[in-house]
Amino acid sequence: MSVSQNILLTILNGDEKGRIVIAGPDSPVVVGRGEDAHIKLSARDQLVRRKHAYLRRTAPGWELAEIPPPKNTPLVNGVRQHCCVLTDGDVVQLGETSMRVSLVTRTGRLFRCIACGVDVSSVANSDGRALELADAAVYTCQDHVTKSADLAGKSIGKYELCSLLGQGGAGMVFRVYDRTTARMLALKRLTDLKSVERVRRFDAEMLALKELRHTNVIRFVDWGTDVEGFPFLVTEYAPGGNLGELASKWNFRLPPRLARDLLVAVLDGLRFVHSGDLASGRKPLIHRDIKPQNILLRMTGDDPNSLQYVPKIADFGLVKILHGVPITKPNEASGTIGYVAPEQVVNMRGVDARADIYSIGATLYTLLCGSLPIDLPGDDKPTEQLQRVLHADRIPIGRRAPDVPARLATVVDQACQRDAARRHASAAEFQQALSEAL
Repeated sequence: MSVSQNILLTILNGDEKGRIVIAGPDSPVVVGRGEDAHIKLSARDQLVRRKHAYLRRTAPGWELAEIPPPKNTPLVNGVRQHCCVLTDGDVVQLGETSMRVSLVTRTGRLFRCIACGVDVSSVANSDGRALELADAAVYTCQDHVTKSADLAGKSIGKYELCSLLGQGGAGMVFRVYDRTTARMLALKRLTDLKSVERVRRFDAEMLALKELRHTNVIRFVDWGTDVEGFPFLVTEYAPGGNLGELASKWNFRLPPRLARDLLVAVLDGLRFVHSGDLASGRKPLIHRDIKPQNILLRMTGDDPNSLQYVPKIADFGLVKILHGVPITKPNEASGTIGYVAPEQVVNMRGVDARADIYSIGATLYTLLCGSLPIDLPGDDKPTEQLQRVLHADRIPIGRRAPDVPARLATVVDQACQRDAARRHASAAEFQQALSEAL
């Protein structure tokens, strides 16, 4: 057993159902209903003794042992055990209280306020999803919930509106707070019900996100309809901003190794998105709108000045579900100029994974040198912009940023090729080339 592994117990029944308790770092840990127990269970369960059992770290793993004299011997997976080593997923019963065992390597900040560090474990699992969302949830105590003055007192469902994160023609994205779980989240609300296509796209985004569980993809949390009939979806909130904001702090000259590491992680998420899973029925997806602003960041560790980020692919509003019902009309074009692949301009409905490869390449290009692979006229000339995307030669990144290492420049330039056949064939191929570039 790893010495850093901790044991979490999720109470499955009774008046404390959903509560999570963490054992450690001291060992042994006394479990019971007495005031002097390290893990104090409900006093209502009279079959739990004041000091009923203890947990201790051993070489094989976490061990549960009954405290003499024997009485109401603990059950582990329905079998009475005076002493045994616990494994992940075991169900332990003390008296009438049942608890599920979870072995994790990091627990220090799972259920603590991101601002002050206060323990919010008492509410973090009120919906039973604390462990499921352990790598996605951001917790904030009520004392550190900041709200824009214009949103004070406003809510959508149970979610209190805190600030506006973004707004487009079809929807608005808010930072929201769920008081029942102390989670800070992001909520996207559709604001246009007249467009059938926009409603269908919103539904497609929600359905896609519900199936995606990957460290480098923004996590789906909830969905619903507000009192006015507008649908909304709730996802994890990434407090580190986005890749564009990070690059701006470096004057869009992100250190090559940092840029490489971030995009290798993004490509890991993209591999997952593109692959699908036959066993679970999850269909492969094409994102079709990857750009720096749609790659969100979460800091890892406790240091707010740390450059250790987990990038997460977000905004699946233009997602293409392969083998699904088409939403896009033939020959329709959409995406973000400068990051959209040429073939997507011609036929958005017909693109494959290489369109996302182009967008990732253009994103990496921008992070390293602050420019796009092509020179574009202003937004007042949309037709000329599209013509440039379709026909202009891509400018090798070495011309704009000679300090970019040659091998890295070659990988970036290949991803940005106008001809899809000359790009990396897949996210996996691109990821491997990028990993080996430095």
